[in-house]
This record gives sequence, C-alpha cells and structure tokens, in this order.
Amino acid sequence: MLHKIVGCMVIVENDINLAALGERYRGASRNETDFAYISIGKNVGAGIVLNGKIHHGAQWSAGEIAYLRLPNTSRKQLTVLEFGELESVLTSSGILASWREQMREGRFGNQQCSASSGSSRSRRSAGKRNVQYRSGIVADMVLNLCLILNPALILLGGTIGEHPALLRGVQQQLEGSEFGVTRVLAGVLGDAAALWGAVMLALDFVPEVLLPPAPR
Repeated sequence: MLHKIVGCMVIVENDINLAALGERYRGASRNETDFAYISIGKNVGAGIVLNGKIHHGAQWSAGEIAYLRLPNTSRKQLTVLEFGELESVLTSSGILASWREQMREGRFGNQQCSASSGSSRSRRSAGKRNVQYRSGIVADMVLNLCLILNPALILLGGTIGEHPALLRGVQQQLEGSEFGVTRVLAGVLGDAAALWGAVMLALDFVPEVLLPPAPR
C-alpha cells in the first residue's frame, strides 16, 4: 500500500531491529556479525543479528523478549494483543508506576518508614534495591540469550537500558558466570540508532534498485 502511495520501494522493519543495525553500522557493535541488542525504554525488545543479518525467525517473533517467562512471572498463555509481562516491570512507565506505589504506601522494599524518619536515605536505599531487582531480570535475559545464541556481544539500548546504573548492575550480576557471557556494553547512538539502521538497510537494497534483474 505504501509503495502505491509513494511510488518507490518501501521496506518495513521493526524499530529495535533497525537500532541493532544502526549500532552495527555506526555504533558500539561495528564489525560484529553475531550480537544481540536489547532495548529497554518505553517498550522491551531485542534485535538479534546473526551472520550480519537481522534474524526474524519463522514467524517473525525472534527478539520479542518482553514475553519471556522468567521466575515469578505469570504462566498465562501469550497473546499478541497484550503487552508482555516484562514490559510492566522494566519499561519507564512500569518503573514509575512501581515507585509511585511505594511512595503512596510509604513502603520502600520490605521496610515501612514515616515521612520524618530518614525518608531521603530510605528513598536512596529503595532506589538501589529497585535497580538491583531490575538488573537481575535483565541479567537473566542476557544469560538466556547467551546460552541459546552465544553471541560475541550483548548491547543494552533505550533510555533505561543505556543507563550506567543498570549496566553496572547487570555486569555485576553476571560476574563469575562460566557459560556463554562475553561482553555486555551500552549502545552509543541513542535515539539515532534506528535512523542509522534504516540508512544501512536501504543501502543494502541499492544494487537491487539500480540493477534490476533482466527480463526473461
């Protein structure tokens, strides 16, 4: 339909897959042919690059890690019309909702505190526990991807994924693992990653556009 409107070749691709390609083209995964890009921000997802190409899977669901079943998550059947459960925990809106609930209840972790009893210190402590909890979830995702794919690199992207505190927490929780985990780094392109990925993808199709197959 878009081709009919604009009159030229149109390529449709997932934004997180594009961000993975962008990091390979201009960012932190240059020259890597096998890596995974985990984006955590408004949504959660992964772009998986194998042999230099995005891996979509048989039904194009490769990388939909928001639907992963991890310890303490629901066992209900997955549906495409609902968000994955991890998106209620790891996304910016999920973290904000969790923090507001703690503030509303005057509860930080397993502790109760009054407004006058070291609330600032309690908030800092609660913040650290929240980061540690979410770092553990991301570390589990990283380890699972590494055991299945054994990529050379795992990149964390998105407004939350690229945050230094989360990256440090994930790296700390993966220390000592003897299986699969190689490097875990943060993406460097930010919001521009998907744009650069779109450029890279378009360039791959240039020969096909300029040199169409000869008619039979």
